[in-house]
Amino acid sequence: MEGLEAVRILKRLESLWIKCPFEERPGQKEEYAQFLLKYDYKTMDKAIDISATQAKFFPTLAELTEAYISAQEQIRSNRESQSEQQMCYVCMNKGFISHKINVYEMADGRKAPLEYILYCTECEKGETFKYDGRNCKDHKTNYITEPVNKYFDIESLKAKNIFDYNNKPHEPVPMPVYVKQALREATRKMWVAS
Repeated sequence: MEGLEAVRILKRLESLWIKCPFEERPGQKEEYAQFLLKYDYKTMDKAIDISATQAKFFPTLAELTEAYISAQEQIRSNRESQSEQQMCYVCMNKGFISHKINVYEMADGRKAPLEYILYCTECEKGETFKYDGRNCKDHKTNYITEPVNKYFDIESLKAKNIFDYNNKPHEPVPMPVYVKQALREATRKMWVAS
């Protein structure tokens, strides 16, 4: 956090609680400012939102630290749930899949491969690769991108991609959010108990 951001946070703290100790203890405001400089502004702003709903009195540095940790966990779980919701196992979040067919016969009798893309019908990114030249206003063409489900069974393609994804050495399928939260809680309880 930068100095101006720390000042914004301090002003916010002063405005949220009726009794602010900064007037009574002159050096305390500087201590809070030094404390705030160590932390991320957006996360601390969220931590103050949490403190405002939980604390009756002006929060101590320890209470702000606890609120900051819970704000970090909320932000992390929001990111994880968004990444889980956005993962498309049909196209692996590309919006398309590459499809090869052997169509052109070469002079020696072998067939040459033709590779083209099929847009994904299961995710929003696939819409960006959808194209139909026949619907163009100015320059109509016969070129189109075809949907994945025209050539592939969606469920079997998903199953194959999940299997391939899990067998990569460093990239397992994301763990569900509720499992991660349970593991975090168990870890926290272990640290408190020891």
